[in-house]
Amino acid sequence: MESYLKATTEGFTPPTKDTALTPLEQENKKWNAKAKNHILRGLYKNMFNRVRNYKDTHELWTELCALHEGTKSEREE
Repeated sequence: MESYLKATTEGFTPPTKDTALTPLEQENKKWNAKAKNHILRGLYKNMFNRVRNYKDTHELWTELCALHEGTKSEREE
């Protein structure tokens, strides 16, 4: 599981070109897709609809963390 979520916590630079990907870029793309899939499968429908458009797993994870922190008053409690 740690391998799947590596892209989530560290993020990676997505390829900027549509030509052939380097082996490292292919590996990063694969891990990003797997991690995103695992995260999205664990969400309930309302939360899924709020974050489904994120392409990068790191951004998706960051947004989910922000959504679950709540408002400032909730965090202070």
